[in-house]
Amino acid sequence: MESADPEAVVEEFRPMAPKDFLESIRGLEFRNPKWLYAAIDDPDPYQGDIAKDGDLSYVDRTGAPRGYHGAVALASHGCDAVPGRNQVATLVPVFSAERYLAEFPEADRAQRLGELRSNRLTSLFYLPAVDTFPESYIDFAWAAAISTYRIATMFSSAPASDRLRLSRKGWYLFAAKLAHHVAHEKRLADYKRAGS
Repeated sequence: MESADPEAVVEEFRPMAPKDFLESIRGLEFRNPKWLYAAIDDPDPYQGDIAKDGDLSYVDRTGAPRGYHGAVALASHGCDAVPGRNQVATLVPVFSAERYLAEFPEADRAQRLGELRSNRLTSLFYLPAVDTFPESYIDFAWAAAISTYRIATMFSSAPASDRLRLSRKGWYLFAAKLAHHVAHEKRLADYKRAGS
């Protein structure tokens, strides 16, 4: 009996680079921004839901506590965010595209914005502007564990106009990029935290 070549199995079933991975799902017509999200009345958060007014906290590389206040998205599965089922679930911050572009020289910004908008960056998920919500991105590299009770309160107390939900196609792209961010081999260029 011949032994299987592990590399052949990996190459056949798992794309080896972010570019290959994203190209494999690009044909699913995710490019139209109107498919990405809409305001919702549902008080329960689902994976990918965004609250415009949230809080996260981190411990930086020096050990000092840091706070974040702004838009947040639920990275955990919606069922995992039910209070009492789990103590914590994962939220990720949503930053303005301007924040991302501010790190680059003026001459490079158009190219960098194009990369962001095409969702070519593994650890970032681009969100086009909608209503009063600016052009933004979710940064998976800044994920934080938050109390499920706090998450439930954060989402249920927000007015419908301050909550956004991904469409089905938008959710598939979000879930695919989140899974790839968590599972693919680590590359410094893909995991550079904006603002760090």
